[in-house]
Amino acid sequence: MYIDPDAPAPTTPDPTAAMGSAGSSLTDIVTAANNGTLRVDPATGDATIRALTDVQDEISRYLRKASGDSFAGTRLGGGYAKEIDQFIQDWTISGQGSAVEVMTAYVEELDKLKEAVRKCIATYQHTDAGGAKLINEAGRT
Repeated sequence: MYIDPDAPAPTTPDPTAAMGSAGSSLTDIVTAANNGTLRVDPATGDATIRALTDVQDEISRYLRKASGDSFAGTRLGGGYAKEIDQFIQDWTISGQGSAVEVMTAYVEELDKLKEAVRKCIATYQHTDAGGAKLINEAGRT
């Protein structure tokens, strides 16, 4: 990975203004990828995308399990046990902020990160090609 040390630094504390560094949030990384200050060589980028895809695949496996019939209906009995069962179902599957909701959002964020890595690879290759062109032109004079 390459972060352009000559890129202008953020002039405001705006978290979306990542310029000379990638920062530690997805927003900073995507912003740096979009403005061309973050560059990733193809080998590192491809390995990163494969690793992120592996994480997504694992999360998808859990999501498929959670949406299966094993979580449908009350499993603990009636009365208080039914209330506990409903709480567990809401917490894991259907409630706001449930594990399924969080994992689904995480998979979407990983897609954004993979796209940012692809942009960083393209920026790296464009910069590399531009550098090679300058070197070739300098050799002709």
